[in-house]
Amino acid sequence: KRVVPQAQELIAQFQDDDDFKDIHTYLLNIWEIANKGALSGIEATGKISFQHIPLYFKPQMQLFVDGEEPFGGILEKIKIQDYFFYRLIEFHIQVIEQMGDKIQPRIQTIRIREYEDTKNLSELPVTLITSEQKEMLTKRGNFFRKMAKGAHYMYYTGHLSKMFFMGHIKFRADGRVMIDGSSFKRFASDQCDKLEYQTRSIEDGRRSDEDIYITDDVLWICSPYVYGFSFKCKMWGQFA
Repeated sequence: KRVVPQAQELIAQFQDDDDFKDIHTYLLNIWEIANKGALSGIEATGKISFQHIPLYFKPQMQLFVDGEEPFGGILEKIKIQDYFFYRLIEFHIQVIEQMGDKIQPRIQTIRIREYEDTKNLSELPVTLITSEQKEMLTKRGNFFRKMAKGAHYMYYTGHLSKMFFMGHIKFRADGRVMIDGSSFKRFASDQCDKLEYQTRSIEDGRRSDEDIYITDDVLWICSPYVYGFSFKCKMWGQFA
């Protein structure tokens, strides 16, 4: 039990330094070989300890993130974060977001706080995606692709979520809405800046202002949110 955290700490020292990328990969390979039995146990029982999360989840895995508005994404990397009183594991997950008037690949971060003993894999907020989940997200992604460019007027049933300094506040917004990311960026730039701060761009040399076309094979990683104006609430915000 003492060796596992120490090994993770050693690996974590090299996780963000490109100059030590080969060392980080080498340490991860040793870690995986030494924990083959643990991986087999996870797959057999469906239970996982906190320290074995980085062993089970690998970069490029296709994931499903549960929550109020679930979404899918591709795992970029896992980071171990140590704080004074607790430890976190961060999942850095690639998604597709509407960023004002552009559609961009972005990184969403999901955090899991350290827990005792084991949990069922199904209890984690992040799991491997199933074909049924991917099909559901693909259908929703089709709607995102239609709405994320240009201005669209429609009748909406649900909530508008507006970003304030203390976080998101929801307002019932049944009625006519305009979905328009470009106008949202122009007239609600403060919200747009806060939303952009919550994610980060892909670190692979792409331009930060890149605008992509959404192909069918990536519809399932599209954001659950689009942005616009509620005529009932008379305010700008995001719609699910």
